[in-house]
Amino acid sequence: MSVSASLRPILGLLLGLTGCGLFNEPIQEERVFVGEGGCKRPAANVGINPTDLDLTLGKFREFITLPAIKYKNDPKVSQLLQNQDTGLLVIDYLICTAKHRKDIDDTPEQIRYFTNWLNFMSTSPTSKDVIEWEEKHPFPKDKIKVTARPEQAEIAISLGGREISVNTSQLAISKDITKVANPKIFQDSILGFAFELPADSKWPQPKQIKGVDQYLKRILGDGVTDEMMMRMAAHPFGQALRDIESLVFVLSESLAVERTENTSIPILNEAIAHSISGIENSDAFRKMIAEMVKGMEEEAQAGTASEERSHDAKSLVEAARKIKTISDFEKVVKMQMDLTPEKASELKQFLNMRKSISEEVMRASFPIQKWNLANEFSITVFHKDKLVGSPIRSLASFYSVVGSQLGAVCDRLVANEKGILTGGTVSFNNIKINGVEGPLTVSRAWFFTESQHSYFLVEIAYSPQANSSIKVWEDLRKATDSFSLIEST
Repeated sequence: MSVSASLRPILGLLLGLTGCGLFNEPIQEERVFVGEGGCKRPAANVGINPTDLDLTLGKFREFITLPAIKYKNDPKVSQLLQNQDTGLLVIDYLICTAKHRKDIDDTPEQIRYFTNWLNFMSTSPTSKDVIEWEEKHPFPKDKIKVTARPEQAEIAISLGGREISVNTSQLAISKDITKVANPKIFQDSILGFAFELPADSKWPQPKQIKGVDQYLKRILGDGVTDEMMMRMAAHPFGQALRDIESLVFVLSESLAVERTENTSIPILNEAIAHSISGIENSDAFRKMIAEMVKGMEEEAQAGTASEERSHDAKSLVEAARKIKTISDFEKVVKMQMDLTPEKASELKQFLNMRKSISEEVMRASFPIQKWNLANEFSITVFHKDKLVGSPIRSLASFYSVVGSQLGAVCDRLVANEKGILTGGTVSFNNIKINGVEGPLTVSRAWFFTESQHSYFLVEIAYSPQANSSIKVWEDLRKATDSFSLIEST
């Protein structure tokens, strides 16, 4: 199985590699559609009466214009807001529509007030409750002046002593700027991004990936199965993945990398030690040892063995009684195999428990065993109109879902309002590279940002084993730092 390093986060979404289980139920119908003012209105199939939505907005208008003593609540409003399955859909739509209809200004104070009012109305308040609430919570008619803290324009992280950064102050550029061809700028006006090509570098033409079929074929080759395609069809990201678009710039020869039973990953040593300690201190482990000792004692007392073997059996029992760790346990298993060769095949499965635990932790953190590694720069685009009905509603939620697939690779993160930059460096010992075992170091960085119509995932992968030239790293760094979004004017 061949796997690209740079596209693993999205593969994790589809195949559930990290076992997060974020989306288990297939979505059969869209839960929302775009309504008035571009607001995402809950669809009829989720059991919401559209007239109740308008009723709620009308009751809020009454609440802020009439004295509280004259306001009469409608039970339909409370019932609408009490539905836990559709509550977020309803509140998001009501806030959006209230702003569109100018019932509230687009200010944090009035939006917060309206949200609090909706939450209050979901409690089925009495007339007395309404009067008391209004007295304590006057409607913020005047805008509150807030002195904003200056935003840090550049966000940067250090990976293995090398810095990667993004200057978000230059993130948005006008389409007008890109009308004149510039050999120093790579631009894609359709997907909506541009970046500066490194000086004196002959970057290859990018590999274009469009649609989940091409995407999976690039990652898994012949390993694509019908089950994967069925899972994709039922996935909330299914439509977005069917229309995924990526450009990948490969800047080095590809290395065939394979994790073997001899491979170790230093950053996982603490996790492995913790897992082993947890087992050694568990009731299940102590119970297993107690049952093991009991069985040995019964065999020793039976006295059917020769005198020499009987003496060895008693020594075995004494050793078993002293077991405290998995290493102690493995030593006793080896003694028992030597004493009773006829049980060797049965006992062999217990002989390498520590190694099995290590491999299990490694598989959980790095489930891919074989992949192709190259120094790469890639941009992947998720179209927002294909994510309607999914939990993705903001850049933060986009990162929380996609970023959750990064696992042990991610150990640095910085962010501001315009983007999120994260990454990490991982070292492997005794891993096969083009068939020869040796060390491997890989640094990866991911930049998450958004335009009006799309989410973007900008990725780099760098390994000195693929190309040790510092210029390759500088090229990757400069391309990331100059990444910009092309917005219509």
